[in-house]
Amino acid sequence: MIPTVYSDPRGVQQKNYEYAEYRTLDAEVIRADAVECFGAVLARCWIDKSLIGDMIEDPHYCLLQQGIVLPKFLDIDVEIHKETNRIQLQVYEIKGNQIEKICSLRLSMLASS
Repeated sequence: MIPTVYSDPRGVQQKNYEYAEYRTLDAEVIRADAVECFGAVLARCWIDKSLIGDMIEDPHYCLLQQGIVLPKFLDIDVEIHKETNRIQLQVYEIKGNQIEKICSLRLSMLASS
């Protein structure tokens, strides 16, 4: 297999010898189905607590490692919800000098009998 070379959001050139599928999200896709876009990420953070730290430190890079590419005009804020101690994502679209909130997500557990 011929390695492909790509630049990650930090500008580091990397060779990728394994096939990886990346999904580029835009504001319209996120507005249409935010849960589909970020649901798996939230679930992984619930299971793997070390991933939460990675998401807080550098969400764009962490999402890239999970196959999700956010363009530069989309920003993501990651914080821990105080009441549930679970990760919460807020996605914003940057339009010139304006910032518009697209969505806010957190994973909740619901048990029933």
